[in-house]
Amino acid sequence: MLDPDSSFAGLASHCRVGARAGLHELRRAVRILERLAREQSLRLGRPAVGDDIPLVLVIAGWGSWASAFRAGPLAWAEDVVHDLVRDGGRAGITVIISGQRELVTSRFFAALPNRVYFPTGSSDDSRIAWPKLPPTAPVVGRGVAVGAVTAGSTAVCQFYTAAHSEGEDAGPVQVQALSLSRRPFRIEPLPAVVPVAQILDRAAVQIPAELTARVARGYRLLRIGVGGDELEPVSVPVTAAGVMAVLGG
Repeated sequence: MLDPDSSFAGLASHCRVGARAGLHELRRAVRILERLAREQSLRLGRPAVGDDIPLVLVIAGWGSWASAFRAGPLAWAEDVVHDLVRDGGRAGITVIISGQRELVTSRFFAALPNRVYFPTGSSDDSRIAWPKLPPTAPVVGRGVAVGAVTAGSTAVCQFYTAAHSEGEDAGPVQVQALSLSRRPFRIEPLPAVVPVAQILDRAAVQIPAELTARVARGYRLLRIGVGGDELEPVSVPVTAAGVMAVLGG
């Protein structure tokens, strides 16, 4: 989930959300795209498996992300999004992306099989590249759907909005946690501080038999922290009479 304005902050800890990144976490956002692209390649490179977990990539505010990508060395991330839009459906990966004019003029827009336009609240500038749409009432959530979702026709529809008092800010999205049979992969942010107890808890697994003999010969593993997408324990080998250099810090 790429969330530029923290609209979905309340979903960050949901059991079905593998990752959420804001604009201040640009490299992590790109890592989320990379991880999904790798999963897509793995799924497309082997026979279809019935128990593959369906995945959904949500990108809110595409214009903000496009500007951030292009402002630095991560402009290639747009190509990753293009690949996911084009081939994700065959790998069980759905892309939901929102935006204004930058989305309509993007290179991958033509590959989006379903599109929903919301005239209410949009500016004249953002509607320049829109197709001709049927008139709609100026109601929040009233949209016009085009594409496979409407069997190729154009349909006026009303989207769900969370109930709240008139004039009251709906606030961050909150969703009730549901049980799931299998935990999807996650891309966690690196913590600023890692307590020793947390490292020990994560490392509390049975030592493989091949390491037991090494421990007996003076071979040790030093737990130094956590790393990787799912914050797994990181260790360095320490041999008897060995030397390990620690630089910086």
